[in-house]
Amino acid sequence: PETACVWAGPGRHAVTYHLSKAGLVNFVGIVERQVAHSEQYERWDAEGARQEALADFEGWQPEVTTLIERADSLGRWTMFDRPPNRAWVSGCAV
Repeated sequence: PETACVWAGPGRHAVTYHLSKAGLVNFVGIVERQVAHSEQYERWDAEGARQEALADFEGWQPEVTTLIERADSLGRWTMFDRPPNRAWVSGCAV
């Protein structure tokens, strides 16, 4: 799509937007899932799996699945829901 778009569905959503006039498009797909041993996913440089992403968005708008299919690469950044910390710092911060 030529403009920023948001697609939303149960337990998942996708956002797309252009990054430059050179034709780069950013795709952000959010999928809620329960994960055992979440520590194995807590990295910022993990490679995404195309088939997993396609399965996550199977049956969605063709624009969504086409972007996944045509992506040069996929990255995975995980987000976790954690109980709040009782304190963020202790003592001097500087």
